[in-house]
Amino acid sequence: MAKDIQFVDKSTDSYAINSSTKGGKIVINEREEFFAALERAESLVKGESPRAKVLIYVSAIERSLQEVLRNVLVPSNQKEDILLSETANTFESQIDLAFRTGVISHNLWRDLHILRELRDDCYGRIENFSFEHSAIKSSVAMLERNIGKKTFIGLPVMRMDTEDKFSFIARTFWITIEQTKDRVGRISEAKAENLYKDN
Repeated sequence: MAKDIQFVDKSTDSYAINSSTKGGKIVINEREEFFAALERAESLVKGESPRAKVLIYVSAIERSLQEVLRNVLVPSNQKEDILLSETANTFESQIDLAFRTGVISHNLWRDLHILRELRDDCYGRIENFSFEHSAIKSSVAMLERNIGKKTFIGLPVMRMDTEDKFSFIARTFWITIEQTKDRVGRISEAKAENLYKDN
């Protein structure tokens, strides 16, 4: 899914955009280009049902978070990374692991759990999922309040329905996590304890 889209944060002050080649990286520059990156991400779900939009966006966020964790954690000395494939094999546990290792803030931890619950709600409403359902609207409204008005500057928020707001917020979270890949460094293996100094 959308392996040709990568969002890369080159610095915290200014960015440059380069999306000229298919499969190239989108490097975000300024707010207008940030919106352009959001629009490109939106192409993932064009023509999809509301339920599919939630599943696609949350799956993309989950996959990106897994990649960030793989990049940050001390590499596994086993062929298969059991920590992520068995121990922390759910989106819920991976969100918690990302927070506990300092990869994401408490705020993003809280909001990713809201997104996860929204995704879980999709599974329970196979036939009648709708952004007009009160529980769904409430979750999206909570996310909107949490991230603050600054994120929505330049958008016609008053004319956006719940589905539009969800899509914008989900894309914003996805890009934010993608940017985290370049911002956080790998945890280094601990130095050998005194117990092993003679070896």
